[in-house]
Amino acid sequence: MADQTRKVEKDGIHFETVIFIAPALTRIGGRKVEVRYMPHGLRSIEVFSEDGWLCTAYPQDELTREEAEAVIQARREAAREMSRRKAAASRKARTRIAPLTATGTVQDITAITRDRRGKRDAALSNEQVDAALRLLGLGDQLNTVIPTRRTADESQQETGA
Repeated sequence: MADQTRKVEKDGIHFETVIFIAPALTRIGGRKVEVRYMPHGLRSIEVFSEDGWLCTAYPQDELTREEAEAVIQARREAAREMSRRKAAASRKARTRIAPLTATGTVQDITAITRDRRGKRDAALSNEQVDAALRLLGLGDQLNTVIPTRRTADESQQETGA
């Protein structure tokens, strides 16, 4: 048998102007496979992955009713699985983002802004800093004095030593 490397497309393997499909090809779209075939008879092709034999694929227009149903069922199951994964990823993203969101007006807290001429301005306004602290749940630390470190001499003077 002759062999060639082909990529599995979403509708099957395109080979010699014919599309070959099989249920086992549904979940491996985009992967490269080795195709072995009889040069003078393209009634079927043998598909191999790096793990070994994968399946026998048949021309799309020559499938029996049962084979077509098997392909359609495999595609439906793959679509359901992808839908479940998407929903799980969406739930995870909402959970991760939920603590950062709150009701109220939207405030711009961009760290780097641009002036009218398009030049960058890296300084934050006081309102932006206050909005960022409130968004992070640190609103109680607004307008507080930052304590300074005392030296050992200052500590001794306060204690009267």
